[in-house]
Amino acid sequence: MTGYETFCLYLAMKNHFTRDSYDFFKYNGKVKHTSKETYLARRDRFQFEKLARKVPNNMMEHMIANFLQDRAWVGDLLSDEAFDATTAYMKKVQSMSYIFKSEVDCYDNLNDLFKREENGYPRFLNDYMSGYLSIETLIILDSFTDFMTKFDAKLKDDFLWSKFRFKARKYAPFLLKGMDRKKFANIIKESIYANTVSG
Repeated sequence: MTGYETFCLYLAMKNHFTRDSYDFFKYNGKVKHTSKETYLARRDRFQFEKLARKVPNNMMEHMIANFLQDRAWVGDLLSDEAFDATTAYMKKVQSMSYIFKSEVDCYDNLNDLFKREENGYPRFLNDYMSGYLSIETLIILDSFTDFMTKFDAKLKDDFLWSKFRFKARKYAPFLLKGMDRKKFANIIKESIYANTVSG
């Protein structure tokens, strides 16, 4: 990608991950104020040129990985931490079926995930915040059960829920695009069956 193309993608991705009203897929990645003249007038355009050189193949994945870590400034995307995040993200996505299976298999009953705990939050949110469950696993489960919608009313004004929900909603279309639904559906069925038999 050129520096200008990187700039255009960056603005679209930033809008998607930081603004409620913008949807990358709905607007096909198009945003206002991305003319060549606008780009050339920016003082940070050299950072986009540098980013284009340093990330020749997987720019979108690099941006997703780092917007998920709340790195929204272009300079942050050039840091060592940004590239470490992308490496970890790529490994996670490539191993998603294994990670998903290992995480759902940890629960005797998937319904336990949705029970409220002492602090008032559902177990899945506590386990996510504690690092036991990935946001990817929760998004995939939600694509089959739509459980998050049920908590929107219950936790309507809760800051922690709102922050998690926003991130999950914005990330979901990227994660689920091209997902082998049958494969993940089978993992869920196998997990439920295994736990039913063992229980």
